[in-house]
Amino acid sequence: MNLFGQACKFVNFKNSKGDQFYGINRGTQYGTSPDNGITYKPYKRFLPAADPMLSVPLTLEAMEAGAVVTFTNKAAGLVTYKVNDGAIQTITSNTAYEITLANIGDKVEFFGDNATYGVIADYEKSSRISCSLDCYVYGNIMSLINSDDFASADTLSEGWTFNGLFYDNTKIKNKTGYNLLLPATTLTNGCYDLMFCGCTGLTTAPELPATTLASNCYNWMFARCALIEAPVLPATTLAIGCYAGMFRDCTSLTTAPYLPATILVSGCYNSMFKGCTNLNSITCLATSISGNNCLAWWLGDVAVNGTFTKAAGMSNWPTGVSGIPEGWTVQDYA
Repeated sequence: MNLFGQACKFVNFKNSKGDQFYGINRGTQYGTSPDNGITYKPYKRFLPAADPMLSVPLTLEAMEAGAVVTFTNKAAGLVTYKVNDGAIQTITSNTAYEITLANIGDKVEFFGDNATYGVIADYEKSSRISCSLDCYVYGNIMSLINSDDFASADTLSEGWTFNGLFYDNTKIKNKTGYNLLLPATTLTNGCYDLMFCGCTGLTTAPELPATTLASNCYNWMFARCALIEAPVLPATTLAIGCYAGMFRDCTSLTTAPYLPATILVSGCYNSMFKGCTNLNSITCLATSISGNNCLAWWLGDVAVNGTFTKAAGMSNWPTGVSGIPEGWTVQDYA
């Protein structure tokens, strides 16, 4: 069977009879190993190979006639855009420009060659994209970083890159079959901080393929969103505050993403799922949880009953909002 509902570029599996891990090439679709019929369990997933949306620039498409998309450009350089493949238009630095999409299906595509659009820890002074009416959002965010070669771009170079870019934009929606891509595998401090915070129309998060993180990189990234399913989080090496508040108040979320990291660092899971009132299932393989405030309030105000799956042999989990919630069933990962 296809374990993820799609063929994957690379998947790691854990042997149910041991701790070995195996690489499975894209296209392999089975739930038991070809040798001895041992069951294997997926624990990582990466972006599907050659996603066609990599070559599509960041796009907003009107779901209602007369939608106005406002781009407030706080980057050092220009942002360019075009509507319906029309002429290239320019948004200069420190300028807010309103773009009217007259008809349903009209779309605006954005480009740039700026290393960052954010200001350190200050989303109110960072670039912002807002919409007056409902719009689909999709395409490759890297078109704002490298206007010519964004399809192959995977590196962020300056901190707070997209800090608060869609903050409180309640009008952006997912479009079926048109993914929003954040393909960077080299991250910077605060690069996605508050990026989609308050985007209550988003039900599906973009994939996050980075396996090595930067401090505060996903801080409050999806807080107050309507996510039904969390993105896969493949990173095993964490950074200070990397996931702090990432899914805070995502009340539609019932299952946490699989958390494979064994060593927790300062603030890494702080308030990560606080306020996720329907969250009732977590698998966390941490075995070292001594990082300062690494678990502070991470499971505050979640479901009263749930299942917590931990690393076998890990016996020093605290109980409560900064550990395993009281009343939850605890089991070992196998």
